[in-house]
Amino acid sequence: MIRFECPECRQPQRIDEEHAGKRVKCRKCGTAMSVPSPDSPRLTSNSSSHEPPRPPEVVIIQQEREVESKPIRRKGFECPYCHTDEYPEVKSKISTAGWVVFVVLLLICFPLCIIALFIKEDYRVCSACGIKLGG
Repeated sequence: MIRFECPECRQPQRIDEEHAGKRVKCRKCGTAMSVPSPDSPRLTSNSSSHEPPRPPEVVIIQQEREVESKPIRRKGFECPYCHTDEYPEVKSKISTAGWVVFVVLLLICFPLCIIALFIKEDYRVCSACGIKLGG
């Protein structure tokens, strides 16, 4: 186990010897630093201690590697008609019950018929092909 301090915040760091010479990040302040070699003078060895090994307190910075660019597919939705994975648009319209209440209030009390136009229902439309989805 290699022990050293973060040069920025002086937070004690512990990491396995196999990571010597690699770049790591301090968990406290996020400063990137190199893990010193085991024979470095700024280390404090813990060879006399018999405590179980703990997970490293630093995050190893992984080297960037070239990755094939694949299209990202969202899980959970696919249009049954055009097979796009774009989420559908949510639209609203005056429901059938709203129109029935509108006609009844139109006959009974004209000024109140406007209230029925606020009775709406939501429906979904595919954002790519425009077809109404669901029932």
